[in-house]
Amino acid sequence: MSNTSFHTTISDRRIAVPSGSNLDHYIADILSSTDYYPFGSPMPGRNSNSADYRFGFNGQEMDNEITGQTGTHTTAMFWEYDCRLGRRWNLDPKPQTSISDYACFANNPVWLCDVNGDTINPTRTRGKNIFVAHTLRYIFGVKYENKKGYERYKIDFALLADVARAYLIHFVSFGKLKIVHADTPFDAVKKIKRKLGKHGYISNMIIDYHSSDEYMSIYDIKNSDSFKSLNSGYIGEKSTVLFGHCRGGHDELDKISNMWGNARVIGNMSSSSSVNFALLGSFTGYISDNHYKSYYKGANNVGDIGFFAVSDGKTVITDQLIRMGADGTIEILHKRYSAVKRERLLDRASRALDNDDSDDKSKPEEPAEEHSIPRKYSYKR
Repeated sequence: MSNTSFHTTISDRRIAVPSGSNLDHYIADILSSTDYYPFGSPMPGRNSNSADYRFGFNGQEMDNEITGQTGTHTTAMFWEYDCRLGRRWNLDPKPQTSISDYACFANNPVWLCDVNGDTINPTRTRGKNIFVAHTLRYIFGVKYENKKGYERYKIDFALLADVARAYLIHFVSFGKLKIVHADTPFDAVKKIKRKLGKHGYISNMIIDYHSSDEYMSIYDIKNSDSFKSLNSGYIGEKSTVLFGHCRGGHDELDKISNMWGNARVIGNMSSSSSVNFALLGSFTGYISDNHYKSYYKGANNVGDIGFFAVSDGKTVITDQLIRMGADGTIEILHKRYSAVKRERLLDRASRALDNDDSDDKSKPEEPAEEHSIPRKYSYKR
């Protein structure tokens, strides 16, 4: 048996029903009464419309002249919609990854609606803040090989510090920040949807993994069918996502933003600092003296510290401070990272490189890298 829906529209006028010479009660003035097939085509013989009522399925205005049948074609700001086919006549002005540009309601009209014809407008109305991280079993049981070749377990203090901060915000905000522990994309998305429930959508989400994670790197998230499924009503333009990954600001952000319906996606241009996040709620990078040599010689330039990449479908770079607020909200503040502090980091990195070269004279000299600081871009929403 096909799934159907029934829709009735009444006016603000009431009709008096007499009983003899007295008024007995009132009944509603029904303007329209329609049984619909799933994509909005009226069922024959099971609908009635007032001649003055112009609207049909999805609250859109009917255009009966096109098909010659009442309610089988509707029009809105961004589309002409054929209720019999369940398809739009024009391309979707806000296309979504993995969905045809002619598809409507993500092919799920029973659950989703699209009043203007431009994007899915789910019935989810409660924005929620979510923090996604590894399971505690993973954090306290990371395997590594010591100098003698034996396997040992160690605590990942970087992830532990991040999770500790998240739990602090969870309790201080009386549960406004929801915490999800998962080691794979499938488990993460399944638990995210469970936290959102029937009426929730992602308002703010922090995804906190290492950039080199075997299953949860930004590249893995971009190509995950599980994370792609969030675009069916769970995430969209009203959502903000911050990656705690080191070096999370790169070309993948645009693709992830498009995958999630132009959600605002933020990535760190440098290595993330768990110390800063634990104390201040920001992933702004900071490098200790022991890490200057390896960090600066690699692709991760110290000059990127304090810069974030922000994408709403197109990436811009900002040095504005981005942090997690007291209730899990991702805040973009006007306070900027100190240029003086960044120059000090560059000087310290340069001295560390000079000392490294003087200590090891057996290695051939390599051309010195330019200590350049990236151009500053101001980001305005």
